[in-house]
Amino acid sequence: MKQLFRYDGLFQWWSYTVSHGQLLLRCPPSPMRRMQVDVLFKNVSSVLLATTLENLEVGEGTGLVVKASVLGGSKVFVVRANDFEGYVVAGA
Repeated sequence: MKQLFRYDGLFQWWSYTVSHGQLLLRCPPSPMRRMQVDVLFKNVSSVLLATTLENLEVGEGTGLVVKASVLGGSKVFVVRANDFEGYVVAGA
């Protein structure tokens, strides 16, 4: 997996907009951390994620058995957190 993003904190499945196919994961500010961190996936076609993700890592999937015709130009993003691994199939 080629790592694209890593951040230690508690991310939540903040919103999913069907009409635009956008999935937003958010790590809101806390007393220990004053900034908010957002991760946005666009043109989402498939998701397998927990609703909360501690210590988020996102990578571009390599070596996954997925037919290119099914993806239609989308990428498989591997999403890892403490004790969890899932994916998002999206354009960006």
